[in-house]
Amino acid sequence: MHFYLLALLPLVAAQFQNSTVHNVDVGKGGLIFSPNSLTANVGDKVQFTYYPQNHSVAQSSFGTPCAPLSTDAIFSGFMPVANGTSSQVFTITINTTTPLWLYCSQGKHCQNGMAMVINQATTGNATGNSIAAYINAAKGVVNNVSPAAIQGGAISAASSAPNSTSGTGTGSTTTGTTTSTSSTASSTSSGTSSGYVVKSIDWTTMSVASAAALIFGGLLM
Repeated sequence: MHFYLLALLPLVAAQFQNSTVHNVDVGKGGLIFSPNSLTANVGDKVQFTYYPQNHSVAQSSFGTPCAPLSTDAIFSGFMPVANGTSSQVFTITINTTTPLWLYCSQGKHCQNGMAMVINQATTGNATGNSIAAYINAAKGVVNNVSPAAIQGGAISAASSAPNSTSGTGTGSTTTGTTTSTSSTASSTSSGTSSGYVVKSIDWTTMSVASAAALIFGGLLM
């Protein structure tokens, strides 16, 4: 029994040691995410820093650009910035390597190319689902729709965020939802923005902590 539990220790430790924080600039130099495509492993975090004037991070599907993936689609809320960078950042935790499509739901920003993908497919039938194809399809979308609630990530002060490189507010977009699969990210802390309160749990971290507790508890038995 003890041998089995000891064998699990490297797996638990790897969950903490192999996590990477990927930094993404939102609206730096124009209506763009920079970078607009990145590869992240399960357990990694993606941290968004905002630039003027007012932007958001929202989750959609590849097939329906500029519209929420589902009722629990990732949404940072709007982050107005007068100059410099935001005083707050939005951080998501990657729980799957399935492609994650994100856009800015402010005004016509999505239609003007403000979108990105995490873990774009490089093999199989989905290789045509590229960020370039998404941006091209978004040009013909009439409405840019925000998810109904801030969720799927953590809002925190930029100075306290992990590996951080200022704001809350409202935006001029349509609010609504579409029906599809569920969101693939979770948050690690809580924050308030635009009248909403983000209260989510990082289930990956909790699972690792629970596993560690079971292992050490078993060793003591």
